Amino acid sequence: MIKFNSFNNFNIVLIHPAGGTTYCFNKLVKYINKANVYTVSCPKRYGEKGIDYLALLYKKELEAMGLLNKSTILVGYSFGGNVALKIAEDFHMLKVLWLIDTYPPESYTISNLDNKAYQRVFPEIWLSMTGKLEKLTPQLHEIMYLITEFQKYRKQI
Repeated sequence: MIKFNSFNNFNIVLIHPAGGTTYCFNKLVKYINKANVYTVSCPKRYGEKGIDYLALLYKKELEAMGLLNKSTILVGYSFGGNVALKIAEDFHMLKVLWLIDTYPPESYTISNLDNKAYQRVFPEIWLSMTGKLEKLTPQLHEIMYLITEFQKYRKQI
């Protein structure tokens, strides 16, 4: 965990995306000048342990630093949003929880979905990306048909 700035107002904790690095926050941190800013990157040896494991690991570290309280804004970017959400489940004392470009946790499973499972979750993913599921139902069926046909074709190659 890296600390930027030193102020007494409040804390902002930024949790890494799936790549595990916090480089994506470098420009943002320069514009935050009234808060203590902490960035959380993923230790290499823990990268494949999953959301629950990382949330527990980061929660312990944040607790030890006294950062899980009403003066902390917890921010998770992409994959980090799921980690932040898991951390926040047990702590209603946070000032705010922000999720930026965060997909459902099922998007980060290690195993591949079979065709039927993918068809079941695709509408949820589409809705989270566009917010327009009911308006796109005919197109959604066409997209699912094309995906199924593509998968069949790929198996033949």
